[in-house]
Amino acid sequence: MPVNSTPTYLPSLTSLRFVAAALVVISHSYIHFGYGTWLAHRIALDQGVSFFFVLSGFILFYNNGKMESLSEAGRFVAARIARIWPVHMATLLIMLAFIPGPWGLTVFHGPLLANVFLVHSWIPYPIYFFGFNSVSWSLSTEFFFYLMFPILALNWRRTWHVKVLLCALLAYGMIAFSEVHHLKPFDGRQIMSIDGMVYICPLARLLEFALGMLAAHLWLCNRTRLARISWGTGTAVEIAALVLVFFSMTKLLYEGDSLSSRGVISLSALRWWSSSGSAPAFALMTVAFAMQCGLISKLLSWRPFVILGEISFSLYMCHQLLFKSLIDGGMLGTCGSLLTQYVIYWGFCIAFAYALYRLVETPCRKAVLRFLISTASRLRGVSPEQSLRSGGRPAET
Repeated sequence: MPVNSTPTYLPSLTSLRFVAAALVVISHSYIHFGYGTWLAHRIALDQGVSFFFVLSGFILFYNNGKMESLSEAGRFVAARIARIWPVHMATLLIMLAFIPGPWGLTVFHGPLLANVFLVHSWIPYPIYFFGFNSVSWSLSTEFFFYLMFPILALNWRRTWHVKVLLCALLAYGMIAFSEVHHLKPFDGRQIMSIDGMVYICPLARLLEFALGMLAAHLWLCNRTRLARISWGTGTAVEIAALVLVFFSMTKLLYEGDSLSSRGVISLSALRWWSSSGSAPAFALMTVAFAMQCGLISKLLSWRPFVILGEISFSLYMCHQLLFKSLIDGGMLGTCGSLLTQYVIYWGFCIAFAYALYRLVETPCRKAVLRFLISTASRLRGVSPEQSLRSGGRPAET
């Protein structure tokens, strides 16, 4: 599919983004509120981040599968910066302005500069990768995926075997590095840990993004044939995909302390597996719902669900800010029972995410993209209108 074509919109995948964001919100709040404990004790909720990585690879390849020039790659990266950086900066500024913390900032504050330029997931110390709005480490990791995408997508049809294998070897290399240096699991101390190398580091997570690209490639090659399946078969496939994902996220698969103690699997490999092990199942589920041939995908295409999916990025970025503000500030403590507090918390999260989406994410994305394209156009000696006309449809994830 050419980069400047207009792919069919896939609303069911947009809605699934909200499900992934909700899993992350639950994983960060269930200990305080108590709601979601049953789910948190049975499945690895933090693998919602892994689903985002897989889905990102799928959608970006679907929208931008072929890049035939360096200028197209440049426009792609510009579109991705415009997509994530405004909300990242907005939440960072909100945290600095309204959330008390031992910031002690100066203009040359290392963790702050790394955070602003989205390179903090490369520095394996918590003050960097978990500094400020801690969930933003995944944006830093994702930004590396964006930079790698034009390289990965180049001649993908002929080279995907090698590229996926190399991504797997990178993950293995980070696991081996953690073992060779006898790293320990993250325990809150400001030291290099297993988590910093195999959970946070972009090199350890690139495989998930590549699997999403591979899923999109295989789906595009077969979607004409897949589109002929019946409504009943499509529904059965979607249910099977959800069951597979639920099983792959079951914590029983990741409770390997005894195996680790016996040397069957290393702690580093177990940590990588517990955060990224469901990626193949996520890739298959993404294909199942991209087909949009079943009842569940039809339900997920309902406009209210799609809106929740559209604000999912802002929800992901603001939910911990709100948790710190509402809990540490004591506001929720005066609102009655924990159930009431939990409902109010979710209400604040949805409302704040919607406001971020409407007031920051959407207008700033257009403004940043316009600025980047205008600057590049002046350097190339062409008008911004010509540059925009020659560019592809910005990909959405």
